[in-house]
Amino acid sequence: MALKVLLQWTSDDGTINNLDDFTRISVRKATDIAHNTMDVVLKNDKGSARPYISTDQTISFKPEQQINLYARFDDNGAGLSADNDYLLFAGRVVEFKCQTEETKAPITLKCSDSTYIAMNRLWVGDEEGTPPELIKGVIDFINHGLPSDKQITATLSATLPTPDGRIASVNSSGSAFDVTRTSKVFKPAYEIINDLSQPSITGDAVPYRFHVNRNNEFTWFYPSDTASHVIVEGIQTPRAVAYVHPVTGDAELVTDTVGHRVKTINLTYAVYDVVNFIIYKAGTDIDNTQILGFEYDATSGSPTENDAFRNWEDIARTVKYQEKNFFNGGTAGNLTYVEEDKYTINKTSGTTSWGQSYSSSSDYKTKFINFCKAAASARAQAEFRKTGNPRWKGTVELRGENNFDANDALIFSSPRHGIQNVFMRVKEVQHNIDKNGWFVTLTLDEET
Repeated sequence: MALKVLLQWTSDDGTINNLDDFTRISVRKATDIAHNTMDVVLKNDKGSARPYISTDQTISFKPEQQINLYARFDDNGAGLSADNDYLLFAGRVVEFKCQTEETKAPITLKCSDSTYIAMNRLWVGDEEGTPPELIKGVIDFINHGLPSDKQITATLSATLPTPDGRIASVNSSGSAFDVTRTSKVFKPAYEIINDLSQPSITGDAVPYRFHVNRNNEFTWFYPSDTASHVIVEGIQTPRAVAYVHPVTGDAELVTDTVGHRVKTINLTYAVYDVVNFIIYKAGTDIDNTQILGFEYDATSGSPTENDAFRNWEDIARTVKYQEKNFFNGGTAGNLTYVEEDKYTINKTSGTTSWGQSYSSSSDYKTKFINFCKAAASARAQAEFRKTGNPRWKGTVELRGENNFDANDALIFSSPRHGIQNVFMRVKEVQHNIDKNGWFVTLTLDEET
């Protein structure tokens, strides 16, 4: 099976050039697109010629120039073309390094994900809507002024689990999101979306995840989606596996139409890598006093106490905003905005936005604090579920293939190690192409 690789560089005049003298290509795709990168090492030596030195004796590479990588194993002899099905990375040059090694003069290109560069555009706005509506608006802002082939597709979907390339328009239970507000000045669009993904905004237990897939489609989803891949060490044929989803508890069946060839595995069952004690700040109460608390997971299985501090001040801030806008048939909300995080109580009795009744100002203050602590407790418990139990994590190396994205879920088994149908999340995908071939390393973390 012949490995086919196509590395294309678009120069300033729009000419697409094939870079065929590379010695090593390394692509990294993580759950955070800010960390999506590609490094390319070029020989820069064709006899006495230096192919990347222009007629004015300056280097031809410039920041922001497009570099696209395509690869496939040519099992059917069809060759390789610049097709999205084979696109491993679409990036822009952010820096390049020149070296001298005796008679050699290699050039290393460092590239960032094109979509991250686009999502780094500074956003200015004061908008109200549901999280998915606001996120779609941010993507529309990003696309403004970009060529059509560089724009990110943003499509809302009420289907659960959320299909790849879609933005969830309903929460994990299938209900509508609450309306919220975002008001930011000169903040990267990427950070706006990250803020809108937090539990205090979505109402779900853990943050929503998002990425742009290789078809330039934006995906925003709750991480309780089903597995889409099956990897069994020692078995290369496609598999179908029944399993119980660790988050929902539902019985699921995943059918993978692709066989994966495992080269090596390096997985650790971590017992002590846990957080079982969280001290938190949940923001300021109505009297502008910090709400403090802690949560302990006695069932973590760890013999030691491993603590962590969490700054969750957005909890009280969000609740105050919701209370300000909760009219409940009246003409005013429960709170009136004063400045920054300061609010005053409008009523001596009424009902809160979370459904509790109160009979006095002091009663309201107590219930406000308790509700914020309950929200912080839910976040802590969600973190305990993720880190407070022993779980498998590590890497699995496969023969090169272009079937995985960061955030994908899969079922992994290794019969000779006694690992059976473990539900794991892809945290990072690393492609390495050199003289030895093409290999992809998946960094995995079990979800419990």
